[in-house]
Amino acid sequence: MYLKLITDNPYPHFDVYDEDTLLVQIKVDKEMQALRITCKENRRVFFIVEEKLRRGNVLNLVNEYSQPLGFLNKGKVQGNSGEIEIEGLNLNYRLSSNPVTEIALFENDKRNSILNCRLNDALLLAYGDYINYFIFALSWFTFLSKDKKELMHFAEA
Repeated sequence: MYLKLITDNPYPHFDVYDEDTLLVQIKVDKEMQALRITCKENRRVFFIVEEKLRRGNVLNLVNEYSQPLGFLNKGKVQGNSGEIEIEGLNLNYRLSSNPVTEIALFENDKRNSILNCRLNDALLLAYGDYINYFIFALSWFTFLSKDKKELMHFAEA
């Protein structure tokens, strides 16, 4: 998978591809801290709300009705890893740059990633402060994929 900038006006629009197949569309309104995600026939708008706690800051993902759907908690060491929870799906994430820059999502206590998304260096330099939006969008895509797999598994039984 890789992330590609489509347009910057008036709000940045990014697409996530797996080879030549479009998987996720992400539009960001940084001023409103809003995120529009289109994937798998779903179109959703989310907002990111920062909560300051004694142990650090937590970013909460809420829907258009301000109902909490999940959170992102950055690691304390370097901030390039942490945990994320979306609708009961617990994941860990890591932003790595060896040999290419990518976001990797892991199920808790697993070593093998369940999703990897490459970011090119020019995109990361220009839009590095959008990384939380990317992580939430990829986690939502993973949540939708996992939900569909579980429904298919249930239907087969």
